[in-house]
Parts: sequence; C-alpha cells; structure tokens
Amino acid sequence: MPLIILLDVSLSMAQRVPDLETEDKDAIPETRESLAAQGIRTIITHYIENVKLDYVSLVVFSSLFEIKVPFTRDYQKLISSLDDITLYNKTSIESALLAVTDSLASKWDVSTPLQIILITDGHGGCGPGSLRFLIENAKHHQDTKYSQFFPFPFDASFLVVCLAGTDDSSVSDSLPLYERLIRLCTDKGKLYVPKGGLTAKSATEMFQLVIDEQLKPFTAVLRCGNLHAKILLCPSPLQNAPKELNPIFQICGFLRVQDAGSPPVISRHLILPLPISESALKDPGGTPCFTVLLHGSLKTQQLTALVEIGEGWYGMLNSCADSKHSKKANLVLSVLEPGYDSVPWLGNFQALGPLSLFKDPPYGKDDAGTPFQTPEVKSYTKCHPIWVDSENLKTDMQKLLRFGKKLPEKNQQFYKELNRIRQAAVSYGFFELLESLAAVLDRECQLLPGTADPAAALQLTHASSALRKKEAWDKDILPLKANFQKD
Repeated sequence: MPLIILLDVSLSMAQRVPDLETEDKDAIPETRESLAAQGIRTIITHYIENVKLDYVSLVVFSSLFEIKVPFTRDYQKLISSLDDITLYNKTSIESALLAVTDSLASKWDVSTPLQIILITDGHGGCGPGSLRFLIENAKHHQDTKYSQFFPFPFDASFLVVCLAGTDDSSVSDSLPLYERLIRLCTDKGKLYVPKGGLTAKSATEMFQLVIDEQLKPFTAVLRCGNLHAKILLCPSPLQNAPKELNPIFQICGFLRVQDAGSPPVISRHLILPLPISESALKDPGGTPCFTVLLHGSLKTQQLTALVEIGEGWYGMLNSCADSKHSKKANLVLSVLEPGYDSVPWLGNFQALGPLSLFKDPPYGKDDAGTPFQTPEVKSYTKCHPIWVDSENLKTDMQKLLRFGKKLPEKNQQFYKELNRIRQAAVSYGFFELLESLAAVLDRECQLLPGTADPAAALQLTHASSALRKKEAWDKDILPLKANFQKD
C-alpha cells in the first residue's frame, strides 16, 4: 500500500525539546523537527528491511506544500532528503490535505488505497486553512473545495503523529480537533501522542508503536502437503478486508488455467519468500525454496493453485508476467470474494475433487474444460474503444480518415471502423461525436483531389448523411452500392 508522509515545517517545529535523561549540561537539545526527521528515518529503515516494494512519498507543508520526494521505491533518496528540510511560516492543515489529493492524482487513481502519516507539533495553526477553521466549516464542505478530502474519495488510513505531550497546555485544545479531523477524512485512523511527555525517548517509542500497529508487513506460511514456506504478501492486505486472514495458507488443489478463467478478485499480492535462517539470508540461491518450486511448476504446467486463506475464503496462486513482452514472471495471489461459490463456473469449492475420482470425463468427451457450454459470444469479449483521454479518440479518428482517403479500395475497412466508432459513441451517450464525425467526412469529401475515384466522394457523402440520421443509433451503416464501370 503506498505511503505518504506529511511533515509539518512551520516555525513552531523549531522548538527545543529538553532531554531530562542526560546529565550533560552542554548538550544541544533536540528540536521537534529533528525528532520528526529521526522518526521518519525509523519508518524508512523499517521499509528497507521488511517491505521493500511499497511506494513512499515525502511532502512538507506550512502555509503551502511541497512534494519533496514523489512516490518512489528509492528509500535512500527519502532519507537523504531529510537533510535538506527548511522551516517556513505557519501551519496550514488545508495545504497538507490538498497535498494528499495532488500526490495521489500524480501517480495513482482513486481506486488505490493510501496510507497517510501526518507528523506535526500539535499546533493547528491560525486563520484560514488552520485546523479549527477546517473543522468549523466542515458542515459546508459539500459546496466548497473541502469536498475533495471531507471525506477522502479513496480508501485511506489517516494517522496523525503529534510531537507534543498531553500535558502541553498550548496544544491541549488541538488534540480533540485532530481526532475529529481523522473521522471527517476517513473511517480508519488514529492519533498518536508521546506517553509521559515529549522527550527524545518517548518520541522514538511513539514512532516504533506506529510501525508495530500500522506498518507491520503481513507474513504467513504457505503449505502444500508436507512442503511449506514462510512468505510475505506485498502489498499487505487491506485493513478493511471482509474477513480475517489465516496465518497459514493451505493449498487445496490445482486447476488448469483455462478452467480457472479470470474470476473477480478483491486484490492481488506478490508472494515473496522469507529466509528461514541467517545462512539462507546470506546465500538465498543455495537454499531450497518451496515457493520457487511451486512457481516453476505452475508456469510450466499452466496450472493455478486454489488456496484457502481464511474460513470460507479462498484465493488463487498463479504465475504472472511483469508485462506483455516480458519473460520475467512472479508468483501472485489473487484474493477472491469470501464464500465457497465465488467463481460461478467452478461451483462450490467444497464439491471439487481430484479428476481421478471420476469414471467418465466430467467435461464430456471433448474435455472442453468448463462445466457448461457457452456457444454464444459474450458482448464483453469484443474490443471496444476506450476514450480515457483525447489522444485515444484522436487516434481512432485518424485511422478512419486514412481509410477514407483510400476509398473505394478500403471500403470494407472504412465502414468497419466507422461502425465501431459509431457504436462506441452511442454506448457512451456521446451523440455530439456523430455530428462532428459527419462534418469531418464532409470536409474530407471537399478536399478530395480531382484525380480521386468518384466512388470515394459518394461513399463519404453517404456516410456523413447516415450519421445524421437517428437510424444510425441502432443499425450499422452499410456501404453505398454503386457501379461506375463504363459500357
């Protein structure tokens, strides 16, 4: 799960923290900013040792915000950036929340769960953008810019780490406001405050508590008969998972890839083996590993492993390539919806058994590999245009015009592409595109050279006039039948 760290760099972070445990009177006391930087280093070090594959971003904020390090897996870069922190003016919680939405939009989308850690000295700031200002105006957030983070439009875990003791009178009024801010932004979060007052030791213990409670990676034991291996799931399962995962994942059996198909899944996780001893850590290539054996077998035999990951909850293990043209593959766990019938074409998982128990092939003599016949072609198997941005639509229009300039030789291809765009425009309710496309075809007809075949002008005119009729919404546009052969 991606992590974004929000660091308060207001001037109040320069306050010194007296160290009551040292007897050296000449020792320079730590500041709240240095304790925050030390805590961030602890978090990043934990990621280096235990997580390794999650993205982390560092953002500093005061009255404005700056994305110090965008989402990256280069953890050393994050640690180095802590040496170049500059303090600015006042605290603005609004700028911190805006930084979250901007950072997510630059790398991910709203379907990506995000973990947020806000590190501050507890002061909520003053004036517009301050903590109290946001809370008091929260009831009007539906009609203002605050609607983009009250609540967050994505699944988020919001942690607030206050470098201030509960006995600090200057921030005692702000702590309840931070708890209310968490509830307004998301239903998952927690406020952390040092125990027994703010000292270097209590701040270190507080950051370690955050790691133990919120950032600990999920490990399990993968079993298949007498073989087993300790594994790490990356990214960690969501905190709002529908059920609790078992610490032992039991492989129930194996299916052919074509039998498993592509069922709906909750999430996908990369399976990484964990070393079982120090010798295995020093020489991982010289130690036998069950996950390597399993991955190789699934890949070469084109199989999928059905795994029980909880009570009445299953997943599928298979080999997935990094990309379409990449030869590198990894072992991936696809978490299914809870229940015994989460894959409809397989039926109840409890009724599955070895193929050797059947006297006759359960799929018939042809061994088609599916429990039922599907002779009809499903609509979702066709390749429909995806116009997420203007470039995709522009590419489809240019392809159509290239065929239009080669009429009548490319007559079949021209009308196939024309009907594909027409059908997509009607499906999306993009009826304005039909009129615009007709105008473009009229223009292309006027720009035809004098040496062009007369059939080209007729076909373009026929296509443009057909697009302007409502019949084009329901029926394919057919080529105009014309014969220009001389007697």
